[in-house]
Amino acid sequence: MYENPEAASSITHDDAERQESAERGMDTNSSLITTGVGGGWMGYYDPPWQRLRWEELSARTGDPIVPPDYPPCRRAFPSATTNGAWPISIDLPLEGSIDEPTFVRLSEVLNELYYPEQTVYVHYCELQFMEFDEPYVLRGTLKDLTKLTDGPAMSSPHNMWPDDRSWVTYTDFDLWGTKIVGTPELEKALESDPEFETIRIE
Repeated sequence: MYENPEAASSITHDDAERQESAERGMDTNSSLITTGVGGGWMGYYDPPWQRLRWEELSARTGDPIVPPDYPPCRRAFPSATTNGAWPISIDLPLEGSIDEPTFVRLSEVLNELYYPEQTVYVHYCELQFMEFDEPYVLRGTLKDLTKLTDGPAMSSPHNMWPDDRSWVTYTDFDLWGTKIVGTPELEKALESDPEFETIRIE
């Protein structure tokens, strides 16, 4: 996620949405809450936006990085919200997608560890295209993974794996985090790389 230290932390995404609706003469009495959570690619940010690490937000709020009762999702860090709505100073992780900078770095790490010409399969959740008859799976090479930032979907793949199945990624359509299972070399590379925020799940 990212934070703008110059934005008002006391104003929530819901406050901003209701104010905009009022300015347009629309009804502002809806019981729905605009949380600030969205979907799709999260790209690169210009200053004054800066990366806000989960560990930092956990230290700030006292909330655990990953709650014990559910996976990383919009229910995380309740102490940072007001009635479920996040402040406009924080841009949240997007559900069902790795953010673009992290995806590019993950692709680089995979290419550093494995053969760039290796065949790789990527799968997109059927909800991405609202097509449920056939799974949406693409085949390519490891070196071409970063081309996916330009399509075909408005998110990263929900699963990726090579033809030898030595590793696999899993990004749930409704969650914030991505699970990666692989060789000890891959696990070590991910945990030691400052671009990634990792926790080990036993």
